[in-house]
Amino acid sequence: MDRKERIVALLAELGPASTEDIRQTIAPEMTRQALWHNLKSLQADGFATSTGAGPSSRWLLHGPAVVRRHLEAPPDRRRPVGYDTVFLDSYVPNRTFFLGERDRDRLRQAGTPPAGLSGLADERVLKRFLVDLPWKSSSLEGNTYSLAETERLVKFGEEAEGRTREEAVMVLNHRDAIEYICPDPDVPAISAMTLRNIHALVSSELLDDPMWEGALRTHPVMIGESAYRPFEDPHRIRETFETMVSKAAMIRDPFEQAFFLCVHVPLLQAFMDCNKRTSRIAANIPLLAARASPVSFLEVSHRDYVDGLLGIYEMADVSLAREHFVEAYMTSASRYWSPSVHASAPSLAILENRDFIRNAVCELVKSHGGFDAERAAGMVREKGLSDHPEVLEHVRRSIEGLHEGNLIRYGLRRATSRRCATRARRVPAQTAGNPAGTAREASKTGGRRRSLRRSMSRPIPSRRAEGALRALDRPGTTCLHAP
Repeated sequence: MDRKERIVALLAELGPASTEDIRQTIAPEMTRQALWHNLKSLQADGFATSTGAGPSSRWLLHGPAVVRRHLEAPPDRRRPVGYDTVFLDSYVPNRTFFLGERDRDRLRQAGTPPAGLSGLADERVLKRFLVDLPWKSSSLEGNTYSLAETERLVKFGEEAEGRTREEAVMVLNHRDAIEYICPDPDVPAISAMTLRNIHALVSSELLDDPMWEGALRTHPVMIGESAYRPFEDPHRIRETFETMVSKAAMIRDPFEQAFFLCVHVPLLQAFMDCNKRTSRIAANIPLLAARASPVSFLEVSHRDYVDGLLGIYEMADVSLAREHFVEAYMTSASRYWSPSVHASAPSLAILENRDFIRNAVCELVKSHGGFDAERAAGMVREKGLSDHPEVLEHVRRSIEGLHEGNLIRYGLRRATSRRCATRARRVPAQTAGNPAGTAREASKTGGRRRSLRRSMSRPIPSRRAEGALRALDRPGTTCLHAP
């Protein structure tokens, strides 16, 4: 245990303590300046705070450390508490913040997709998210499906051996709820009906009576391992639910809005069951609407997640839950925006029009000897894909990347590539940026290099260009090479 951990343990045991009391107890040989540095570091990290000034100042635990200390006592030794309406009523959207400015900036920076991606519009990100969140959210509810088993169930409908039917339904319900909130083309707005729809999807076939799927409860519920008792009055539940949804809808910052839902949906327990699942799905709505990374809670342990909620339930303290939410989001953003996901990841428009792209490449090479921007744009326009410039760009890059090893993908033969090479040496070439422009006639000594460069729609790095020039003298090589 290092010095700061010993200070936290001491404050947990003694309560408020002066600087001198801490020094004498922890390390009498330590200088006041060294201790002050440790205390300020704990304060900056959110573990401790000070009250008063001068000799009367005292240090005490703050934030997550207070929640952890509270939860050390067993549930039956903790003071029973009910729903605190002040906690919700005192929250003023866009003036009150559960997430500090620093945290919101960190999340915004991490959650912004890299160039070329647009959130779940990327097919690979969507496919991974459709497995990650159903698996982890179900796991937090005690589901024993592994990540690999969840992937097979979500993608192919294969139920794992040795698992219950209820576990499979839980996973598939998550998938259905995620598909409901995914952009098509827009995500649903935060509203009472949206939350009820999400609940109906995640609770399908899991409640004793299907009438409670998507319906606000009218009966008492108990929270295991907690001294918290939610509302029992149906009228207060409905009224508070409407207030909560109204405030959530007014929050402009997507990360604050997401965390607000993670806090207040489980706290109110407006539904008979599946409240936490509903909150984890709903929290992704503002993130997807902002085209930011979704959050799948992959690295959050069951114990940490529950402890964060207990701090909210019993103390109206969001600090521990906030700590886990921020960590979970940073992990999710890193996972979805990692190069292994987005490198060369085609857009949905490209995936849906693979045959068109293949035929376009074949026609352009056979009829025009390479990429002809004007003709290619016309083909994309005739296909009705003018709103998807990435398709035209993919055609261009596919032609630039042709070589004898991948000609077969486009129905081309080496003879065609040799004719293409000959044309590139004879015909003034066009560029993607200037379809009507023509290259100057190549001189006898440097014509081959300039002609090749102009047959490309973008410059080739010098070393690659030299290799491409030498390749033209070999049979069976195309006139266009990988950029």
